Amino acid sequence: MSPKPGEEQMKNATPEESKKGMDMWMAWFQKEGSAIVDGGTPLMNDTHVTKTGDAQTHSGDYVCGYSIVQAENMDSVKAMLDGHPHFMLEGNSVEVSEMMPMPGM
Repeated sequence: MSPKPGEEQMKNATPEESKKGMDMWMAWFQKEGSAIVDGGTPLMNDTHVTKTGDAQTHSGDYVCGYSIVQAENMDSVKAMLDGHPHFMLEGNSVEVSEMMPMPGM
């Protein structure tokens, strides 16, 4: 989560700053190895859509990207997040959601 949309955070980055950011992500992926199921991607254009199809731009914190990890428990996930690249920007946080097992799937 971030107080600013991802595209706003990245729009003024120099090529060197962009490379430095990607290097941090690559180092985190390397460190966590096979626990990274899907490294994910940055996200943009948050829009809230209701049941009736009404859409409004986002207000509040923005989801700026996602990654899917596999871990034994929440403590393991918290340990994986130590030094996570998303924390390089002030005010950012990481929201963790556990996938619920679905019978028959």
